[in-house]
Amino acid sequence: MKFDPNGSAEFDGIFGLPYDLEDSKLILLPVPWEATTSYGGGTSKGPSAILQASYQVDLFDLGLGNFYEAGIFMLKESKQVKTWNQKAKLAAKKKSTKEVNDLSVKVNEYTYSETKKLLDQDKIVGLVGGDHSCPMGTIQAYVEKYPNLGILHFDAHADMRKAYQGFTDSHASIMYNVITKTKLQKLVQVGIRDFCQEEMDFIRTKEGRVFAFF
Repeated sequence: MKFDPNGSAEFDGIFGLPYDLEDSKLILLPVPWEATTSYGGGTSKGPSAILQASYQVDLFDLGLGNFYEAGIFMLKESKQVKTWNQKAKLAAKKKSTKEVNDLSVKVNEYTYSETKKLLDQDKIVGLVGGDHSCPMGTIQAYVEKYPNLGILHFDAHADMRKAYQGFTDSHASIMYNVITKTKLQKLVQVGIRDFCQEEMDFIRTKEGRVFAFF
């Protein structure tokens, strides 16, 4: 489908692009989830906000050229994930950690299955969250397909807590879960400046797999 890359966004796709799932190499998976956020809120609205903001972004890039011609497509937000998010946020307010943990597992299973399905189609999958816990299933699927995969993690926090506020799939535990539940060979963390003693001890025990730059 022809369109003017120099004009304003003409289509509903991410960045106003006209591509669909079949035409695109990069598929963005939105995950409107924020049940374990511990300060502020609103991250579940991130995917829709990013989609709307993308219409204001020019496609021209000095370094990458016409990168968009490979095709970029953003999937629709899952109504099921939205429902799980609403239930989990209510459960969190009621201090029902088990319900939140059970729903978190469902989100992980969803992102895993969706990512695996797309990787099997030779797509590149990018996850758009949501809180930091969202990528767990996606990372699992990637590590299975690409055993030599490494992760470069930019964050102020190590996210290496075994659990936080009773949530085992907390935003503060994502990298702990990645290290303990997948066969990821290398995690490089950059910009870390806010972490607890337990996290530091864990990082030290994983020397050779985890490289943290503080």
